[in-house]
Amino acid sequence: MNRTALCIRMLTYLNSRGLLSKAELAELLETNVRNISEFKHELEIAGYTIESIPGRYGGYQLMQESVLPLLPLSDEEKDAISESVSYLSSHSDFLPLDDYLHAVDKIRGAAHSTVNTSSILFKSNTAALSSQMREMITLSETCRDTLHTMAVVYKSMRSDNYKKIRLQPYELLNIKGSYYVLGYNADIHEFRVYKFSEARMQSCTMLEERFTRDLDFDIKEHIGQTGLMKDDLHEIDCVISGDLALLIYESEVGINSQKEWLDEKVLHLKTIIEGKMEAVRFLLSLGDACQVLEPVELKKEINDQLVTMCKHYQL
Repeated sequence: MNRTALCIRMLTYLNSRGLLSKAELAELLETNVRNISEFKHELEIAGYTIESIPGRYGGYQLMQESVLPLLPLSDEEKDAISESVSYLSSHSDFLPLDDYLHAVDKIRGAAHSTVNTSSILFKSNTAALSSQMREMITLSETCRDTLHTMAVVYKSMRSDNYKKIRLQPYELLNIKGSYYVLGYNADIHEFRVYKFSEARMQSCTMLEERFTRDLDFDIKEHIGQTGLMKDDLHEIDCVISGDLALLIYESEVGINSQKEWLDEKVLHLKTIIEGKMEAVRFLLSLGDACQVLEPVELKKEINDQLVTMCKHYQL
């Protein structure tokens, strides 16, 4: 890529992402760090003002709002935008949908091109959020963005009583159709996840108390790889037969799944599932179409559950 193209891309990144270090810019542009200062100098000659922020967390920041030349969208990028519009439009619980659609219209207009119509239909069975929950989610976003501590009156699954907690919100999550706030509980000095649910969250208010976000915060340390909770990993080895074999073959199951057809309707599956409850739920959902080979301790636990279930369903 020639020097002019690299300068334009650097300008685009600074405009869209804000403050970036020399190392970050060099990685994005796939060039040497020494070139970044030269690109900055050439852009300033062209009339752009780029501020240098000193210090460990410093870098370059574009200081004037300008109309930038937009790089053309590839067909794959157009498809990705179109499919995202279709997917998010089908989710009634995606709160900023109107703002998102306005942003897409601006991209379309700036690109002077139409975005391909998606051929993929996305469906969601997510229940609509109540106005109270929407207000709480919006307030949590405001507290997160302005670094305000929240007072949350909450009841956990294992508690009979509501408790008032001081929460520093770090992230808003939408997992499997439900909204959660991940934050630092200032009363017990731990990061916790709280669900937006009328049965659990009674109220949510902004406090005058401010907080400083931990610069070392990494969301991966607090949520699971496949779901909300970070949990033990269970290696599942099983054989699935019948019509369910094809459905499982076509699905993404667990982590690093390995699938091998033993014959036309018998599938050998090896996968890793996070959380014992999720592993048991998955295997039980397969009914008598599944033969569990490993782990033995999980087989025993499911067997005990089935014995109890049989007693419950006796006529």
